[in-house]
Amino acid sequence: MESVRQQKVANLLKKDLNEFFRLESRSLCGGALVTATTIRVSVDLRNVNVFLSIFGVDDKEKVLKDINKKNKWIRGVIGKKMGKQVRVVPEFIFKIDDSLDYLKSIEDLLD
Repeated sequence: MESVRQQKVANLLKKDLNEFFRLESRSLCGGALVTATTIRVSVDLRNVNVFLSIFGVDDKEKVLKDINKKNKWIRGVIGKKMGKQVRVVPEFIFKIDDSLDYLKSIEDLLD
């Protein structure tokens, strides 16, 4: 179970990351719609698993690779936004959220 501090940091990161991806999607993601769906913060607040939902492109893995190449830059931008709210800006570990694809495959099986 997450602590209150972990939940607050996760909510703050989700808001800031979604705004960042909304503004930078053309240059960073090739026009794909990228949204942070789930954020899991480690107990020491130093690592964050960010699950991304990617729409509008066929090759989601390529978009994820492009995002991972710019990981340090993204961390710097988010760090400036967060300012003095956290001591250390956490390291981001980006992953694809495939829950919607999984849900679609189950619906296809049931039809």
